[in-house]
Amino acid sequence: MSSEDLDKVIQEFRRRQKNRRVVFVLLVTGTLAVVVVALAYLSYHAKQAENAAAQQKSQADIATVRIGALAQGIFQKVQETDTKASGLSSGKNPTVYIWQSGLHPSKAQQPHIDPMLIQVLVDRRSLLIGAGPALGPASNLKDYVCDHIWHVVGESALEAEAAVYLRTQAEKDLRFELAQVGTIGRKPGWLPIIVAFFLTRQEAEDLAKEINVGDFQIRVWNFGEYRPDCPGIKNLN
Repeated sequence: MSSEDLDKVIQEFRRRQKNRRVVFVLLVTGTLAVVVVALAYLSYHAKQAENAAAQQKSQADIATVRIGALAQGIFQKVQETDTKASGLSSGKNPTVYIWQSGLHPSKAQQPHIDPMLIQVLVDRRSLLIGAGPALGPASNLKDYVCDHIWHVVGESALEAEAAVYLRTQAEKDLRFELAQVGTIGRKPGWLPIIVAFFLTRQEAEDLAKEINVGDFQIRVWNFGEYRPDCPGIKNLN
């Protein structure tokens, strides 16, 4: 092989080596670029997920604060109505006080009840019936509701006649302004007439004796989807 041919071989070898290095560099550069893009993509989505989680937590915290404020507001109003009701019933339990002559006393035995007391108890009933959405977190309101979760059914009426019956009774006896027709009766075709709302168990038992109904007419108020988890109370009927 001549020196000229040898030079050509060497130059060709060097050219191929150079090309291999270029290809290698391009492969490495391309791989690094893919890795960088992949890391940037993962980092971006991780940050997005982190931001979304932080936003959800922030919204949950705001909701908790709002619910807490709502619960405290309702609780304060209920306390105010309890104070007013106690003052209008000579310090006795207001609900037992208004039904102390039974459900249907004779006209001569009908007690004189201050209409303001009836209205205060109606306001209290409305506050607590509507308190469901505020019963989630632990609060004074939730504790109060769990202590006063009982209501008393005084009698029943035919489903088709219950509303008219209650309206007629209220026209004759103002105390029935406090009563409501229940939604679920224990006998087909009949609905309960609830005469007392949100009592302690002892208050409910005292009232049941006063109006001569059995303990089976003492029931737990059902807040539906908002029903509180009250210690010792399992059956929310």
